[in-house]
Amino acid sequence: KELMRLKSAEINRCTYCGTLRVQDVHDEVEPLEQQVLGEFSGEELTRREALAVKFAEKMGSDPHQISDEFYTELKKEFTKDEIVELVFTEYVYKMDHCIANTLKLETGEENLEYPMSSSQTSSPAISDD
Repeated sequence: KELMRLKSAEINRCTYCGTLRVQDVHDEVEPLEQQVLGEFSGEELTRREALAVKFAEKMGSDPHQISDEFYTELKKEFTKDEIVELVFTEYVYKMDHCIANTLKLETGEENLEYPMSSSQTSSPAISDD
């Protein structure tokens, strides 16, 4: 799910979500980040990881491109309940990106290195001014 979140953040240009890392899985995910960001191949991921990230990529950019054939591939690796969870997870991520971008949320850290060259620069968070 963390790999899905990173791919989704890249697609939706969410600097906030793209720079934060879930600490519980940070050590597991960090070596795989470059496999997910940019041109996605999924070569070094497990089949389940690659399919989940590919799903996030498709749903995050244009859910209409998710074909029946792709769902057939998902069903080979995921149960129906897990597929519903993938859909819900990506939906929540996309909503989070919309909120973070709209409110111009920041991570609270200065000079963050962001791995996505197309990311937007962070703006000050909403103030009372």
